[in-house]
Amino acid sequence: MTPGLDSPSPPSPPPAPAVLSRDDAVRECLRAVIDPELGDTIVDLGMVRAIAVTGDDGKFRIPRLPSGSYTLVAWHERYGSLEQS
Repeated sequence: MTPGLDSPSPPSPPPAPAVLSRDDAVRECLRAVIDPELGDTIVDLGMVRAIAVTGDDGKFRIPRLPSGSYTLVAWHERYGSLEQS
């Protein structure tokens, strides 16, 4: 080959997409929910304070939850929601 006239090197592959945790993936999905009165996402407005996704065994944890009384609402796409205080 002639110096300076070599074929260009092939382009670099695109960077691999970042792998999100389950909580981050749910948070990203919730960014599509817009508060109709405020016109911003419920995530950006700070309305999503904690996310808990169950594991395969149905258990979950909500880290950094202050002690107190809470109402838990569990939702399932087939069975609907169940509320318990």
